[in-house]
Amino acid sequence: MSSIGWVEKSFLASEIGFFSTLIVNSFLVYLIVFHTKQVFGAYKYLILSFSMMGILFATAEFIIKPMTHNYKASFTFFTLARPFGCSKEVAMILLAAYSSTYAATISLLAVQFVYRYWAIFHTRRLSFFNGFRILFWVSIAMMFGIDWSSSVYFLGMPDKVSEDYLRREISDHYDLNISRLAYFAAVVYDSEYNIRWRSVMVMGSVSKVLFIQYAVMVFCGVRMHRKMGEKMEQFSITNRKMHTQLFKTLVIQITVPTFTIFSPVLVMFVIPFFDFQLGIPTGPILCALSLYPFIDGLIVICIVSDYRKAALDIYRRLVYRVTCGHVKLFQPQKYDFSISGAMGTDGNTNGRSNRVAAAPSANTISSF
Repeated sequence: MSSIGWVEKSFLASEIGFFSTLIVNSFLVYLIVFHTKQVFGAYKYLILSFSMMGILFATAEFIIKPMTHNYKASFTFFTLARPFGCSKEVAMILLAAYSSTYAATISLLAVQFVYRYWAIFHTRRLSFFNGFRILFWVSIAMMFGIDWSSSVYFLGMPDKVSEDYLRREISDHYDLNISRLAYFAAVVYDSEYNIRWRSVMVMGSVSKVLFIQYAVMVFCGVRMHRKMGEKMEQFSITNRKMHTQLFKTLVIQITVPTFTIFSPVLVMFVIPFFDFQLGIPTGPILCALSLYPFIDGLIVICIVSDYRKAALDIYRRLVYRVTCGHVKLFQPQKYDFSISGAMGTDGNTNGRSNRVAAAPSANTISSF
């Protein structure tokens, strides 16, 4: 049974994900750099890093166009594209590098949860994010990415067993000769149902990265949910509002990736251990991965008030200019809700010293 139709749909989803992510996350980067200076302190740079990593992840997927296939006791990760006309060996290196961007993306998301958790319950520890120390956290995400790609490249390297096991399946579904295909594979059981420990190791290694990141997110999320109410009473109204918004952002940021980047990948890894007598192209599941950076960018823009207000302000100005002033939209006054202003150099939070500055905009446009 041919799966070429699914391949074409996956390529289309990859292109949509790339352009959507490029537009939304580039706009978010613009808002972070030019419209929210010193509002969130280190958290601003975490969001900036995550947005840029999302763009890198979507770009890598657009260029490499990865696919996956589950067949009985095997999992295959491959690419039908040869970026820039490269050789099979180079395509395999790029395929492994793509997997590192996925691991780094979810790791940076986990780091955001750690920061928000400390910002509420252990403010003194925020000093670990100050200045160049934030590069330490980014480097941790990069290390998880390297761990993932190294496991894929060295433990998932094709061998005679995997080629013989997958040759007919790949030919039937994709009309390709597996010997010429750039791919990595994990075949959990051989023809005599003996466990192939190298394949088990690669599945366990990448699953370990998934488990660590998701466990950190769940732990911080649950703790914040249980303790948020009593802790919020110690903050000023302004600080309380901002922490609530960021907590809502994190709740959605753990719910959405659960169904888009964690569960799909985990299912693909678990299926081979049951040795189901089926062969299915699981590449379309990667569509959810390609769309996640775009979705996450929208989540941040829509929920965090500073970004939402800045985006609406830009939209109003754009409409006003495009219509040559014939359509006049009301522009509310600008407020600066600054969390960083409530934190001293030692990381302590002094919510009651937080100031709210309101000033009418010089470009305020009155409505009809």
